[in-house]
Amino acid sequence: MNSLILLLLSWSSICSCYLLMDLQQFHEPDLVCNDGSPAGYYLYTTGSSDWVIGLDGGFWCFDQYSCLWRAKNQQYLTSSTKWPNQRSMGGIFDTNVTKNPRFAGANKVLVGYCSSDMFTGYSNVTDGPLKV
Repeated sequence: MNSLILLLLSWSSICSCYLLMDLQQFHEPDLVCNDGSPAGYYLYTTGSSDWVIGLDGGFWCFDQYSCLWRAKNQQYLTSSTKWPNQRSMGGIFDTNVTKNPRFAGANKVLVGYCSSDMFTGYSNVTDGPLKV
């Protein structure tokens, strides 16, 4: 059975633990952070058909004042310029089969957050639930 797990993470829930994930950055002009630096994600592949996908959290800005404050005081939420080349993750990202028996062997993705928007979605599917 293929599995897809989607997580929302906050900076406080990320630890320097078990799995090193490599940074992959986009080089398309529309896939950028608030400051124009390239958006990206961290990836660890195993060849499995299972995937664990995490979304970095960080709230959002909602007006000119909050967005300017964010850019000045929380640059890590508006830019990828200081993102490390690797991120260390634990918990459901752990590759230790004893600690994470169901998802230790899954492919893992952590989507970086630097756009100050909300991760939201819309589906106009009318013929039943979306199949992954």
